[in-house]
Amino acid sequence: MRRHDHEAGFTLIELVVALGLGAIISLTLYTLTSGTSQIFYEQQRIAASQLALRSAVERLRAEIGRAGYLATPNSDVDPDVCPPGSLDCPNPPLRGVQLLNQDPVAAAAIPEPGTNIVARPDELTIFGAFDDGDSYFTTSLGAGMLELDNTTQSFQQRFGAAVIAGNIAAVIADSFNANRVLRIQCPGQSAVFQAITGPATWTGSTVQVPYGMLNAVGPYQPAGIGWRCEVSTATFARYHVRNVCALFPATCRAGGEPDKTDLIRVDLTPALVEIAGTERIVAEYAVDFDVSFDVDTAATPAVPGTVNPPVVQQCSFASSAAWAVGGAGSLAGRVRAVLFRLSVRTRNEDPSFPWVANPGLPLVRFKLRPVGTTTAACRVRTISTRVELPNFAAANIQSPTSAGAPCM
Repeated sequence: MRRHDHEAGFTLIELVVALGLGAIISLTLYTLTSGTSQIFYEQQRIAASQLALRSAVERLRAEIGRAGYLATPNSDVDPDVCPPGSLDCPNPPLRGVQLLNQDPVAAAAIPEPGTNIVARPDELTIFGAFDDGDSYFTTSLGAGMLELDNTTQSFQQRFGAAVIAGNIAAVIADSFNANRVLRIQCPGQSAVFQAITGPATWTGSTVQVPYGMLNAVGPYQPAGIGWRCEVSTATFARYHVRNVCALFPATCRAGGEPDKTDLIRVDLTPALVEIAGTERIVAEYAVDFDVSFDVDTAATPAVPGTVNPPVVQQCSFASSAAWAVGGAGSLAGRVRAVLFRLSVRTRNEDPSFPWVANPGLPLVRFKLRPVGTTTAACRVRTISTRVELPNFAAANIQSPTSAGAPCM
């Protein structure tokens, strides 16, 4: 038998070199995949923000477009509500849109205001038939009580299923609740807005709705006895930016997020007081909400009841509030379209996205922590859009004069 003086294998030096090279290759692969994964997850977060933003914008477009529907652009000058000599003009008037430019409560909620100096959200209040777009007819009306005709198609479409299900009383009470405004229009008469003064009732075959004075008008008594009048409801809603972690803790980190702000929608009473429990998040991590208007600046017609050719002009974001304020002299009836710009941020600051001061709008970067703490910033996505107000345009209100209200 032959003897082998040397066995095949690796020397110690070869083994050390191989292990070193393997470690370098492994570390390189880990670094590459780690960076790729970080980019992938960051892109996922950006895509989620973009998708949520688009959804919020579409919701806003749908509801803002209904402002003034079965309501009024501005009851103070709306000939369908307040014709010359009418005793049923609401005081204070009802406005289809109201704008608070640079809402101070929202601005105070924005983190790092000294750094995020461009983010100054507005507050928009709208009035119209948002929850129930149907009209119903009365069988009797007067003395602060009306009865609805339950045989009409609109009534059956809205409440027929509830009658079959046996919960019609609850549905009626919710549809005609005291936080909604009742609109009544009898044949040949102006539209009158009344407050619902108590829960609507279902007596087994009849709906009764108690009503009374709203803004110094009422209780309304129609001139004709037994008239078949048209009835609908309208509500006020407000959009603004707030920190709502206390209301919706599941949307925030454990313990809350003091730097988190959302665009929320909340229902209002006819006195424009927010109704607790009606808050809904429209866009999470919203950091700016700017509102502007297209308005008709045509001169006031010399002959009452006529209109001049429209002169539609786009107002700047800074000057639009003058056209839809809540007090006397509001020009809300001249608004023809709402333009808004909504910005949302990613949830966290991205270490690979350095802070650079925003020279102006739209926002691109947003700071959660002081610049001295971290140089990273949140990414911001913004969408701007324009919403026509068909109910305002149909009313075609051109008074009072537009003089004195800047637009550009």
